[in-house]
Amino acid sequence: MRKFAFGFVIVFLTLTTSFPAQSEQELTFITVDKFPPYAWMQDDKVTGLDVEIIQHLAQRTGITINIDLLPGKRVLKMLQDGSADGGFAAFKTVKRKEYIDYLEPPLHYSVY
Repeated sequence: MRKFAFGFVIVFLTLTTSFPAQSEQELTFITVDKFPPYAWMQDDKVTGLDVEIIQHLAQRTGITINIDLLPGKRVLKMLQDGSADGGFAAFKTVKRKEYIDYLEPPLHYSVY
């Protein structure tokens, strides 16, 4: 019985590590509109430094991420009520930390 269990584990590990994982999950990330150089619309296409970072991460992980640009108040509302899967370029405040989990380190630091 031990040989069978050991053999099963070896076959299972071989099969599961031989093929790249593909996610069929599709996520919606939101961010503020008109926030160059981090995110804005150009020729009906979402672009910007943060957008490129998120798109690169999506490509590397195989997860489809749709990015929507919205007014700031709507971004915060959707992050608070959970109607978006994630967001970026939302400055960290004490109040926002109640409903937003921030990455450490962030995508970028901004100083105004």
